[in-house]
Amino acid sequence: MKKSILVIYSLSLLALVFTSCKKDEDSNEPFTNGSATINGVAFIDNDVTNNVSSRDSREFVANGVRLYATYNTKDLVQFPSDYTNYSNVTISTTVQANGEFSFTIPANDKPVSVSITSDDFKTDYITSDTTYQKIYFIDTITETVHNGVVKLLKVEAEAK
Repeated sequence: MKKSILVIYSLSLLALVFTSCKKDEDSNEPFTNGSATINGVAFIDNDVTNNVSSRDSREFVANGVRLYATYNTKDLVQFPSDYTNYSNVTISTTVQANGEFSFTIPANDKPVSVSITSDDFKTDYITSDTTYQKIYFIDTITETVHNGVVKLLKVEAEAK
């Protein structure tokens, strides 16, 4: 009888060891709370015949110039792992006739770092003597956004 009780007791202890509480693990699921918007106006100073001493003398970047916004998917994960390779995602938009552009970026309550660049583009460079083609670009601009944020930017194209 003592042997039976000892066996039952041993089996009970063994069962307790294997039915311990489950460890709570951090979820690595992306946040799902929304997006941020980056709106802007792109300027260029390509006409030296106007008032060059004033920032108001700048023209708008031409309609159709392509802009890119790049962010890393690591910024969209609650608990990023050091053992995961997160990818960069690049989205594009085009400048409108009035120099305006807009990006909608996935965002959450964590900071999401976004880098904005452009393709190189040619446009007229106007002097008092002549007009000729010059290559311009928008140098990388880095902004940080969160869910629900609307950022307003003024960017200026530079000559190469």
